[in-house]
Amino acid sequence: MWIPDSNSQPCCIDEDLAHLAAEIPDNLRTADKLGLRVGLWCGFARSKKLKLRLEQPKFLYGFRQGDIVVEPSGVDILINGRLWIPAGRQEITEEINRGLTGSIKIAIWRLLSIGIGGQKKTKEILEYEQVSPRVESVKKTSWRVYGKYLNPEGVLVGQIVGNEDKPLCYIATRDGQSSIDVNIRFRVDQNYTWLRLDHTSQDRPVLEIIRAYFIKVGKNKEAMVKASLAKALKRRARTIDDAPQTGKAITLARHQLHEETGTVS
Repeated sequence: MWIPDSNSQPCCIDEDLAHLAAEIPDNLRTADKLGLRVGLWCGFARSKKLKLRLEQPKFLYGFRQGDIVVEPSGVDILINGRLWIPAGRQEITEEINRGLTGSIKIAIWRLLSIGIGGQKKTKEILEYEQVSPRVESVKKTSWRVYGKYLNPEGVLVGQIVGNEDKPLCYIATRDGQSSIDVNIRFRVDQNYTWLRLDHTSQDRPVLEIIRAYFIKVGKNKEAMVKASLAKALKRRARTIDDAPQTGKAITLARHQLHEETGTVS
């Protein structure tokens, strides 16, 4: 049977921002595959925890989406049994106008009606529901998590993955294999950073804070803050992840699992 490494502990750069934990429970272990269950929690963090070297009011920050990356060593992730979680549903109406010059297809949200001038012969209306994902398998080794429908800003907050009985995926085992290592990361893209002024501890009115925040430096203030924030997060990410923090991707949390074959006395 497979024996887990009890010394494996999850790590993150800020528990308020994101942390995850992974396990291979006994009920998901078979002779030819192991079921990987992952719990991911996300939230807001405050800029006072980072030294950005910018004159600015304090703010909250988070992310609107991210990727759970699973990297097994020497084994494959099975195609079947991959986790998919729906987030919300939207009613969509499609109006198709067929005229002399061809057909025009217009997507109309809810009860909004848009008309285009011109001669028409026939009109077709289609109504259906579109399901948006909370967790979606985008590559063989990664799952994208979205903040849509979680709050008005669409920020990742609360328990995103982990309350489902279904595992994230199944990992195939091979005959004669003595050990398995699985590296699980949660990465975000700085393009999906969310910022909001944190005026809870300020004495000045909110409008005055906003004026000082955006007028002092100009239109590029938010972009400058996001860039400085990404640099600071990447410096901290190197303490938990030895993978290069290149491009716009930043590792917020990581868990390394190790399993060995053997018998329990």
